[in-house]
Amino acid sequence: MYILITNDDGFRSEGIKALAKEATNRGHSVIVSAPAFEQSAKSHSITLGHPLISKKRPSESGATVYSVQGTPVDAVRIGLEVSDRLYDFCVSGINDGLNAGPAVYYSGTVAAAREAAMNGIPAVAVSIDVGADQAMLENAAKLALDLMEKLQGKNFKRGVYASINLPALLPEDLKELTLCKTAFLYFEDRYEHRLSPQGTDYYWLKGDVLWKPAQKGTDIYFLERGYPTLCFLGDMIDHADSYKHLFPNQ
Repeated sequence: MYILITNDDGFRSEGIKALAKEATNRGHSVIVSAPAFEQSAKSHSITLGHPLISKKRPSESGATVYSVQGTPVDAVRIGLEVSDRLYDFCVSGINDGLNAGPAVYYSGTVAAAREAAMNGIPAVAVSIDVGADQAMLENAAKLALDLMEKLQGKNFKRGVYASINLPALLPEDLKELTLCKTAFLYFEDRYEHRLSPQGTDYYWLKGDVLWKPAQKGTDIYFLERGYPTLCFLGDMIDHADSYKHLFPNQ
């Protein structure tokens, strides 16, 4: 297959290297197009105010690697520009940290997969909990590539993409990959107000991510119990009918 690999942690991250190595070892042709620097929580933002600098970089895996001074979605778009044909698949990750529940709205890793899907390319985002070692990353890469090969040639609806999350556990300690829904939760984190030595107010996001207990059967619920999770996301949902009664003349 002809694969585009991207992420939001930057082209030097260990997660993206693990994916590129696993893909090339399986005989796939790989283009890596990823941010030049870490771009977490950029969601689906793109760069409008200045040009995007892209550089071809040395590669240890045999993939062709480009760094892009922009967001993860910028990197996907540039990945499309540098190719003379459409990719068979896009893999985004491996993100350093889970992208489960409400994180799918903030994540640059997930947004990169979404951008590929919006361009008609089947895509999967891959994320693992913080603290993963090399063996865990390599196992996550194998799991992602196994899924990609399983989905090859299947009828992906445009705009729909897959998202895999894994606990930071050794391969032998992981339970089976579980298909489930994304937890319907909201972050409840807050900011700490501080005063600078110059008397300026500033706010620092508190380090702990807070949320209520996850609903049974959702991605966070399973992740907390040692299961890697697989969700299918995307597509635009129209809620107009729910509010139609407020506009009787429409």
